[in-house]
Amino acid sequence: MQSLTDTAILQLCTLASGPFFVDNVGELQMQSIKLLSAIFSRYENFRKSIIQDLLSSVHRLPPTKTSKNSYRMTADEWISNMTVLIMQLVQSVVKVPRRRRSDESFDVGEETTVDDTIVKDSVVECQKIASLFLSGFLAKCTAKSEEDYRRLFDQFVHDLLTALYKPEWPAAEMLLTLLGNVLVTFYRSKNVDMSLRIASLDYLGTVTASLRKDMQQTISDDIRLDVVVKTLLYEELEEQEQTGDIDTIDISHMSSADKMKKVQRALIDYLVERRGDADVSIEYAVMFYVGIWYKELYEEAESAKQKLKQIMNSCEISDKEKRKFEKKSARVLERCQLMKIFLIKTADKKHIRKRAEQIARTGSILMDSDASWLVRFLASSREFSQSFSTYLNHILYGIHAEQAVGLRTKAMRCLTLVIEADHAVLKIVACHLKKTIHIPFQPEVRKAVQARMMDPNAAVREATIELIGKYL
Repeated sequence: MQSLTDTAILQLCTLASGPFFVDNVGELQMQSIKLLSAIFSRYENFRKSIIQDLLSSVHRLPPTKTSKNSYRMTADEWISNMTVLIMQLVQSVVKVPRRRRSDESFDVGEETTVDDTIVKDSVVECQKIASLFLSGFLAKCTAKSEEDYRRLFDQFVHDLLTALYKPEWPAAEMLLTLLGNVLVTFYRSKNVDMSLRIASLDYLGTVTASLRKDMQQTISDDIRLDVVVKTLLYEELEEQEQTGDIDTIDISHMSSADKMKKVQRALIDYLVERRGDADVSIEYAVMFYVGIWYKELYEEAESAKQKLKQIMNSCEISDKEKRKFEKKSARVLERCQLMKIFLIKTADKKHIRKRAEQIARTGSILMDSDASWLVRFLASSREFSQSFSTYLNHILYGIHAEQAVGLRTKAMRCLTLVIEADHAVLKIVACHLKKTIHIPFQPEVRKAVQARMMDPNAAVREATIELIGKYL
């Protein structure tokens, strides 16, 4: 495939970026997303300049969301096409090794032929690009700014929360994970402008409240997983074989890895089947999912290797225990390697086309409710889903330890948002914070509220009384 010249690429980038800052050209914006994503995916040297160009022009975005400049997520949820563009650019960066014919007859005892660094490096690059945009956008949200960046960033954050756990937009979770880290860094830094620290804390409260609300709605259990797997197997049966209900399907022989393969492929099939009128290159979402899952397997295998090395070098462990652990590690490495090969095959374009043809014939596809649950389930062990306690502790730090009245007041209002999402938070006893925060122990939330009722500043006391009023 012939590469374009730098001049041609720059002209195409300028051409594709312009429509996002004009109203009522929704279809043109969709086509621009496809063009910019294709350039972003293929030409690494232009990624940073594309992000910087978008940041320098973001203040020109239309002031309100309309059907002409927004992307429809559900029947009553819309997000800005600019948010769609950023998520798509992030998703377009992840790369997966090409499928090799030799993998079909792979011997798990042989040295792997798959280059893990392709995935690992692309995910790291993906995170760098996302952080570049988030940090640059948030840095514009200061009181000194002449443009209304706060409103635009607020809209962007809410768009990400709307897109979170939607099957087509896995990048929303990564963006929110990185956003949480950026918000904490800005909020806790004494060298950052006070208005930006307060704004960062404000957004952190919004994200924390939304995360808590999602935790209330999420069901992450093996029973639901088994039901989804049984449903998929039942729908694969010939019509004459579908004599009972899904409870008649026996999955006792399936390992956890087999179940994971089944649901991961089902999610990819769901995305392929959903490709249609509003398609914005669903292939990037497929690659993103596969890349993240692949990286998790790589990290699991590396962790197993490190543990094995420590065990084998230990003088305190018997030879019998070492042999036992060696066999266990070998099983882990074998499972990870087979799963990686499965994922590479799943992301193969020819394989995707075959699956699409099969889906068209059988109509076997995940229900929307199962797809939404499955995305949450697969994400439940990752960083963002596990971040609530960390974010809450940072908010409590603002209530207890910050000297600035504005930060204490904002922290209390953030806690109000969280408690509105779940009143049970008032009963939570916060755990020990990390050493980097320099506080040995964090008091429980209830005590934090009681302490601020006696705050010397009226604004903080008012925010505390407001919290209690909403709780009651």
